[in-house]
Formats: sequence, C-alpha cells, structure tokens
Amino acid sequence: MCIYRTFTINYGKIIIMKKLLILFLFPLYIHSNDIFFECEIEKPESMGSYANITYNPQTNVASFESDFMEDPTPARGTIFRVIDVAKTGDELIITIDVMGIVTSTFRVNRQTLELSGNRNGQCKIVEKELAF
Repeated sequence: MCIYRTFTINYGKIIIMKKLLILFLFPLYIHSNDIFFECEIEKPESMGSYANITYNPQTNVASFESDFMEDPTPARGTIFRVIDVAKTGDELIITIDVMGIVTSTFRVNRQTLELSGNRNGQCKIVEKELAF
C-alpha cells in the first residue's frame, strides 16, 4: 500500500513537470528564426543576377533560389535542392544540387555578408513580416 501511494504521488508530479516543460518550450516552435539573405551577383550577364538564401539556425535548414546563369529572369528563379548546410566561425556554407548533374557550393561570410564560391556577390539580410 505504501509503495502504491508513493508511486501515485510521484507520478502526479512527473505529469505536472512534463506539462510545464511543454508550456515553456511551445513558443520556440511558433517563433520562426529564419534569416533571409538577398545576394546581388557580380557579372550578372554570365552568372545570373541574384541568389536568395533562407537559413534557419535552429534546425540548420536552408533554401536557395536563383535565376538561371544563361537566362537571367527578374521575376522568379529556380529553387535548387540544398544537399548540405555547414557553419564555421566565419562562414555559412551551402551546397546545392544543380538539376542532378553537378553540385555547387556557396559561402556567405558571416561578418561581411560577401557571397563566394561558384558565384561571387554581396548579400544583405532582409527583415520579412511573415503571415505564418
């Protein structure tokens, strides 16, 4: 009888602690910490004119959108599949799959926001008001 009572008292405390933990961690899932980079590419006539990068440091997930190198389009570009994301003390390194044929690696300097790798350019961080 004594063991049963001790178990029920402690079990109730564990349930309350779990609920409090979920309550405190819930806002972390709602708030998006995405960082939006808009990069202007040097030599747009041969390398495309822009690259848009979205990066979430909590999940280490990125997306990469750019216009075609041979046919720059000002409206919408292509969203390339990101196959690797890495961070060093100085750079954010993103490797994309270009139509299943070749991979391209891009580096964004974390201090100067300079884009280097397969294309060179200058990035800026853009604030966005997101609906969801």
